[in-house]
Amino acid sequence: MAQDLKLEIFRITIKERHSRDDKILSFSKLFDKLETDDKENKFHQFLQDFIKFFDDKFQINKQKTKGISHNSDMKHSIRSTKNIIDFEFVGGNTGSEQGVYAIENSKIQVDTINGDKIVSMPFYVKLWLPNDYTAGILMIQSYTDYTISRFAKAILQKFFAKYGVTLNIYTFIPKKNKDEFLSKSQVYELQVIKDRITKGKRHLINPIFTDFEKLKVTLSVTNFREPAKTFLNKLLGKRKKNENLIGSDLSDFDIIEREDYDMKIFYIDPKGRKANINISNPDEIKPTIFLDDDIKEIGSEHFNFEKIKEHTDGILEQIKKEIGYAI
Repeated sequence: MAQDLKLEIFRITIKERHSRDDKILSFSKLFDKLETDDKENKFHQFLQDFIKFFDDKFQINKQKTKGISHNSDMKHSIRSTKNIIDFEFVGGNTGSEQGVYAIENSKIQVDTINGDKIVSMPFYVKLWLPNDYTAGILMIQSYTDYTISRFAKAILQKFFAKYGVTLNIYTFIPKKNKDEFLSKSQVYELQVIKDRITKGKRHLINPIFTDFEKLKVTLSVTNFREPAKTFLNKLLGKRKKNENLIGSDLSDFDIIEREDYDMKIFYIDPKGRKANINISNPDEIKPTIFLDDDIKEIGSEHFNFEKIKEHTDGILEQIKKEIGYAI
């Protein structure tokens, strides 16, 4: 199966670590902590510190299921005049033994990947750290079936902490991507999701479920297709924020009030790419950002570093205008 390239975008801020003052700092305060006066050298030192942070090893998550790394041989780029650092992580799954087979022969195992090895892929990252502004941008690329986003954010927070600052990370969806989702995508499924059902209701569904405290119920509505904007207008309309979106009686599943459940819509874009988003909070709809295949290396499912760097530069320029950053 071909892997679509996806992009997650985050707004980032910093503040003094262990300070009772929640004041958001300019990124110049971060670079002031580096032992050089020249801006170009500050960016180079920042990257070198990041490389040393890994020490040519993989950082492993708490569950010991994923690992990522960056070293001096991997692709990276510094553009201090634009306050940008681009680099790639190499990372993936670890912690369990895996067999390797040729696709045409399931009888012969050609290799074994032990639990102390990493099954890796490259992941692109862009950091915009303006020294004259209190908000920056983080972009992390992923694939249809592979992502390191959550762990990568945790690693960056751990690294920034070494400079005595706390890195705060917030999801950011550019207006252009929201508008494209609403105008071009088609919704084809709605799910109502209920976690944590009371024991009596679990028994009512079927006695076999009585003792399963973490039982989860998903109600799926399918076999329809509606433009995203039309569908959401009909579904949400002029309803108040906490007004129930379901007219049916679902009290047997402990679904009574709006806060009792989550809701997801599944959609397809004009290029046939499918995704889903949580619409529990209509004011924070976050569609998936897909990247076009022409960003990939020829004959590969991975990105071309220069192409994705250039493409995300364009996205960053749009974001700067949207947030009112004076270029």
